[in-house]
Amino acid sequence: MGKWQEWVPQSLLICFSILLAFWLDDWGEERQIRDRTHVALCNVKQELQENYVKLTEDYEPRHKGLLAYVDSTIEQLSAEPPPAEPISMIDRPLFMEGLEDTAWDLAMETGYLLHADFTLAAEMSKVYGIQNEFIAMNIPRILDLLYSRSAGIRETDLETQLSLRTLLAELVSQEEYAIFRYERFLARSDLSELACEIEPEADQGS
Repeated sequence: MGKWQEWVPQSLLICFSILLAFWLDDWGEERQIRDRTHVALCNVKQELQENYVKLTEDYEPRHKGLLAYVDSTIEQLSAEPPPAEPISMIDRPLFMEGLEDTAWDLAMETGYLLHADFTLAAEMSKVYGIQNEFIAMNIPRILDLLYSRSAGIRETDLETQLSLRTLLAELVSQEEYAIFRYERFLARSDLSELACEIEPEADQGS
């Protein structure tokens, strides 16, 4: 009887220690996932804020300026008689700096967004999709037109400018929609209240 009285408390203590160790291990893993998910969200939030600034302060005004220049060029080429000197197709670069999606790609690769709020992650995906779609749909077509014209395409200057105007108008329209979606997303309370005082880590997968 005396041995049982010794073994039972010892056995219970061992079982409790094992269960506590498992609980601490799970708690530590959950906290690590939660912390890394938070870092991933902060990185994406910062990237989207920077892209929004590029869209509103560079992309949209730049392309509206190009559209106005092309409209003016079309008026000149439609006049009688048309200008004798050749007119440049555009008066400024199409864009200076691309929109980023590195933080989003890294967050997707590491899988930490699986642990984020579903509606927040889904809206993030839509915003990046809109961003990548309007760039993929319009920028290459505009560049092809510009390079084809410089290589001696057999369109008249007026036909080329009319084609360019159509593409630029579509680009500006999609940029305006992208800005609207950016503003709606960045105004979400769960995103604006996301505390990111500490500089986001560069390596989410470490």
